[in-house]
Amino acid sequence: MSVPLEVRALERYRIWVKYSDGTEGIVDKNYTRLFYCPLWYSQ
Repeated sequence: MSVPLEVRALERYRIWVKYSDGTEGIVDKNYTRLFYCPLWYSQ
């Protein structure tokens, strides 16, 4: 199982991730802000 080694916040709800197996890439979370989830906005 891969473990995230590095995580960087990018602009416009994107995240760059590098895993222990050498895989790296960008996760685009932009679409998730269109849906409301109370857990995301709880304080």
